[in-house]
Amino acid sequence: MPTRGLLVFIPLLLASPVLAQAPGGTRVAVERFRGPQSGALRNALVQNLQDNGVDVIPLDDVRDKARELFGRTRMRDDDYPEVAQALGLTAFIDGRVSRQRRRWGLRVRVRNGADGMVLGTARWGGRTVGSLRAIRRNGHRKLDQYLQLASPPAPPEPEQPPPPDPNAQPWYQTGEELEAEAEEEVEEPSTRPRHDGIRVGLLIGALSRSMNTPVTVDSTLRPGAPEGPVPEVREYQSGGLGHMEIGVTADLFPGAFLEEPVAEWLGVSFSFRNSVLLETSGPACDPAFEPIDGMPGRCPAGGGTVPIDSLQREYYIGGKVDYGIGSGAAGGPWIQVDLGYGRFLFDLDVDDLALLDRPTIIAPMDYSYLHVGGGVKLGLHDMVLLGARFAYRQGFGIGDAGKQLWGVGTSGFRGWQVGADLIHHMDWASERVYATLSVEYFRFRTEFSGPPACYVVDGEGLCNNGSLWEPVTFQEAVNDNYLRLGLTLGYHY
Repeated sequence: MPTRGLLVFIPLLLASPVLAQAPGGTRVAVERFRGPQSGALRNALVQNLQDNGVDVIPLDDVRDKARELFGRTRMRDDDYPEVAQALGLTAFIDGRVSRQRRRWGLRVRVRNGADGMVLGTARWGGRTVGSLRAIRRNGHRKLDQYLQLASPPAPPEPEQPPPPDPNAQPWYQTGEELEAEAEEEVEEPSTRPRHDGIRVGLLIGALSRSMNTPVTVDSTLRPGAPEGPVPEVREYQSGGLGHMEIGVTADLFPGAFLEEPVAEWLGVSFSFRNSVLLETSGPACDPAFEPIDGMPGRCPAGGGTVPIDSLQREYYIGGKVDYGIGSGAAGGPWIQVDLGYGRFLFDLDVDDLALLDRPTIIAPMDYSYLHVGGGVKLGLHDMVLLGARFAYRQGFGIGDAGKQLWGVGTSGFRGWQVGADLIHHMDWASERVYATLSVEYFRFRTEFSGPPACYVVDGEGLCNNGSLWEPVTFQEAVNDNYLRLGLTLGYHY
């Protein structure tokens, strides 16, 4: 009797259904991961899956097949079964890297090849990006339960059955699980840039200046000139890329440091730049061409070239809005708004200017202004962003020296600025380091008015022996143009 029972049980056991993959094992496609360090983490998972006998096909094969079938490489939910059918795939795997405050997270999902539905999600997390690299050791173990549920699409039959209801609920997933997964997607942690509390950077670059404005002077100031207004040009033109400048920049977002961030997109911005090796020179004046009432003895003996002590300096401080919308490749797009006070100084020593040939003298400028700006940043890649910005500047003044040379009645000016930035988050070196390449063009437009002031004043407050700066009449507003190229190496936290 026991023997007969055993003989009956054995064939029943052999006929029992079991979970088994199709002949040839599991064949999957690991799609491109999103977020910082995503490429390295995807490669780590692929290696772990292959070490455990999973056949991972090249990502290019999937993209080529999608382009062949649909005319695009980005697949929708109902595209997965067709690609799986064409390539013999059991499942698709995708992932996303994110960071909320100071915690990193990695979410990896498994899609069924048969219908494109998500079978399950595995997660990794920690305080550093290094904690996510555990996927190299346990990626297959955490995903295997979902891969066991996956299956390739059924082979086509001669008679096609009616298409399945896209709203039908798969057998392996309840309504509660779908709802929980949807909530999980909505509440996904935001990406890194949104929660930076501080960004600091070192700047190095080149600044080129170009100013060219027509003026007229009275013929009495030009011995030998025909009677009447004498047309001339006042100009400054930098050579090559201009002079070098260095500086620092800092953005602080206090709300990002709170345990529960409040208005982390609202902060304070500061920047400072200063010229390095700025050299300016001009031809010395010739006593033979000085007017009778000119500045006595001002022309240096021997003529030649006069070096001019020069300085360019700029600083800015103001409020900043850096608000991220959407969920692009790097967490953007980002909308930026700036409002603050700025000052730009291009100083030329007046004692040196007094030694120059009169038509080559230009005024030192000290622009102070209200800065109102805006911009946008777009993620081109997980670690690359492209930014564009524009600003309007309403001037308060041009400094005393500028008014003394070109018009004591001058009150203010207007200006504007445009720029573009290419930002690279250098996660391959350090998760907190970035570099920015920038190009920027800005202009100050000033309408000078009033007479010049005295270069030398006597004890009674009067001009000493005709030492009045030369009166000129401007034919139009003066456009002072600048082109800046810069590189910033920064740290964010």
